Amino acid sequence: MLCFFYGISTTPLAQLTTLGFTVPIFTTIIAVFFIKEKIRLRRTSALIIGFIGTIIVTRPDILIELGAILIVFSSFLWSVCLIFIKKLTETYSAITISLYFGIGMIPATFVMAFPVFEMIDLRQFIILIFIAITGT
Repeated sequence: MLCFFYGISTTPLAQLTTLGFTVPIFTTIIAVFFIKEKIRLRRTSALIIGFIGTIIVTRPDILIELGAILIVFSSFLWSVCLIFIKKLTETYSAITISLYFGIGMIPATFVMAFPVFEMIDLRQFIILIFIAITGT
């Protein structure tokens, strides 16, 4: 998530969107190797066409910036998370998995947010509570 947020701030929107859509490509490839999913010709051809489209939009002949690399990395990491979630659903409920995700993200985001932390006012606190309630 942190890699993606940094990439949002430095990458053009069209490239950001295209690179974000690499998640299904990575997820399918990881699923084939780690959970032994079978893919047929239609899915394989869709993966190849999607990868070619990503290459066309990214234009690797031009200098690739750090933001684009971080977005691809975040897409790969999100794909790994999707595979873990798929395996976890065999033994845990969706609520438990969401709770684990939330608890696990607290230390990672705290470390990155601490240097730029600013105290919020009452209005912002109410907005955050509303987001938390509706998001939950």
